[in-house]
Amino acid sequence: MPVPNIAGQVMTVTGAMDPGDLGVTLMHEHIFSDFAKLSSPNYDPTANSSRGGEQLTLETLHLAREGKISAGLMTEEDVAIAEVLEYRTWGGNTIVDVTPIGLMRDTVTLRRISYVTGVHVIMGAAYFARVFPENIERLSVEELTDSIIEDVTVGIDGSGIRAGIIGEVGIEGDPISPSEVKIIKAAARASKATGAAISFHRGGVDREKLDVLRTVAEEGGDLSRVVMGHADFIAGDVPLLKEIFELGVYIEFDFLGNIGVPLAWQPGQEKVRPFSPADSAMVARTILELVEAGYEDRILLSHDVGGKLRLKRYGGMGYSFLLEKFLPHLRVGGVQEGQIHKFMVENPRKVLTFVAPS
Repeated sequence: MPVPNIAGQVMTVTGAMDPGDLGVTLMHEHIFSDFAKLSSPNYDPTANSSRGGEQLTLETLHLAREGKISAGLMTEEDVAIAEVLEYRTWGGNTIVDVTPIGLMRDTVTLRRISYVTGVHVIMGAAYFARVFPENIERLSVEELTDSIIEDVTVGIDGSGIRAGIIGEVGIEGDPISPSEVKIIKAAARASKATGAAISFHRGGVDREKLDVLRTVAEEGGDLSRVVMGHADFIAGDVPLLKEIFELGVYIEFDFLGNIGVPLAWQPGQEKVRPFSPADSAMVARTILELVEAGYEDRILLSHDVGGKLRLKRYGGMGYSFLLEKFLPHLRVGGVQEGQIHKFMVENPRKVLTFVAPS
């Protein structure tokens, strides 16, 4: 299929845009999504249709926190608008919604939310291998690649609304499965063909991340166009973070403000299920160390709001925790305004700006 060249621009749900207009950007969030589907075996994994709204009240909040009722369905448009507007009041300009295929990417609603709130929204295009093993197993690398390319160059589900990043690419690892290898290859090929960047979900456990990046490079992907997400899981392993940085990729700390994380990271923790990231205070200390080591040009920050419990309406920190709490904390720790501007504006702009297809 013909691939349009939009090098030097970014792609939002309202169309192509000058990267200079992005402003403060959250690189890894979910506005409309259905993570409740992760535990539902009987549905078409390529569909993006919405289910009816779930009811979550103060009386049932404790049950949701214990996992006894689902809070993974985010389909309340009025709530989404209020939460995104709250982010805007704190100075936020852009949100990257990296909801994968099959977890209810609602293109038209996201565009409407963008228009109503004035916040730019960029959508992702990727597969989450372990969510839909039967579907992934019967698709070839070429088919997976073509579907991602279509989302980026033509539009999602016939809407004409195009993805602006390839992600989040759902790689869990431990070990990396054959299906995961296929979607790594598909993401790398689609990135090369479209000029879009890649955003990985975790990208494997510990040193598996290096194997993932090696596969991307082998498939012709540009590692300077790759984001390794959920780095909170390895915030206590600064040597590994530095080793990944030296490959030229971006590292994203994107569980900031989440409630219920452990008090401290322990060696080997990432291999223990259920996985738990480091707390925000530890991430802040790690960022200070990485800045001192000269990696400020490759750090990205976000919250990964995915599920009602992370919204302010339901007792979470919402999309504004970074602007309200975390960045002031970094400032007290000695991070300079120019460095914060890189985390929130300059680095996202570089990642999201398309390069020429090759």
